[in-house]
Amino acid sequence: MAVVRPFRAVRPDPARVDLGAIVADAAFSRRAVADAVARDPRHLGQLLFAEEPRVVAFLVLDLLRAGVLVKDGAPSLTVVRVVGDAGERTVFFGALRADSVDVVTDDAAAAADVALDVAAAPVVLAFADKKGRITRAMEAETEREPDAEFALDGVAVEVWIVDDDSAAARLASLVEGASLNVVAGAEALARSRRRSTAEQPAWALACFVDEERAAGFVPVGVCLLPAHNAV
Repeated sequence: MAVVRPFRAVRPDPARVDLGAIVADAAFSRRAVADAVARDPRHLGQLLFAEEPRVVAFLVLDLLRAGVLVKDGAPSLTVVRVVGDAGERTVFFGALRADSVDVVTDDAAAAADVALDVAAAPVVLAFADKKGRITRAMEAETEREPDAEFALDGVAVEVWIVDDDSAAARLASLVEGASLNVVAGAEALARSRRRSTAEQPAWALACFVDEERAAGFVPVGVCLLPAHNAV
């Protein structure tokens, strides 16, 4: 069974930066990221293609020092609602214990291991929600004002930080009990699995989506998972 937990995320501070200027879509190409970085060198899309851990460490450290990025004071989940031409859907981010989900990957791709200080690109898992319980739990968090909102390429995005212990535990437990299917990011999950031990399990950043709306915009940068002491 999947193990999902809230985590102390690193995330952009909407009071310091327009998230639309630095958040990416998980489907961005290298060219799209390069164009975005040319417009704003702080753009978090560059973490999607990072091949040198020091580059990531320096970028994140600089943004933390500048106050553009901040670290949550308490573990949380992150609920995100996106509205665009393809319609509306709600997803949420949490920490997934890497060895709690089996994946089949291309061995060569999974072997290209780059141990980063933070995880930005999420493993995307589709859940079966026949009774609508997960959807209702997510929607309950959207009844208050969002903690951040922005637009990216015609998509309106609203973000809610779920740091209430009971609400986060309920949402995590519901998705743990659901049937899950990895639809993107299997290689990253496999790399995390190789670093996981019984004494020190590895955690992967996961985005949970309803299987009926599995395809679509997945924001990268609304929350980052630190490699150490996040859960």
